[in-house]
Amino acid sequence: MSVFQKSVELGKNLFAINRKTTRDIVAIQVGGVRRYIETNVSAVKNASNIKSFPALAEAQRTYGATLIAGVQSDLLAGREVVKEAVADTREVIASVRSEKPVKKTTRKTTARKTIKKTATKKAAVRKPRATAAQKAA
Repeated sequence: MSVFQKSVELGKNLFAINRKTTRDIVAIQVGGVRRYIETNVSAVKNASNIKSFPALAEAQRTYGATLIAGVQSDLLAGREVVKEAVADTREVIASVRSEKPVKKTTRKTTARKTIKKTATKKAAVRKPRATAAQKAA
């Protein structure tokens, strides 16, 4: 499989993971908003039954506890979705890494080798020649 094909396959797999994760998180958030609205409607309906301050305090405690429980459950569910996405991403990346990479030379290393060869040839060609006086001596 070529590098380009591996890159395309990796991109497809990561896109699928992100799409699934986004859908799951949106579903969790929609459920949280729905629960929030239901909690508020219920609190408003029960407000007419409150006749004393202790009853109001108890209604507020119940309302707050219900909201906090909903938010916590949404956060935990979202956390699990993200954990699953991270695990899937690790698997995909590990599968790409486990394949033997094709050894290739980059343009820089090829250019460096060419420059070294050329410089060596030029140095061999340009050796100073002895003059007639040096040869006589």
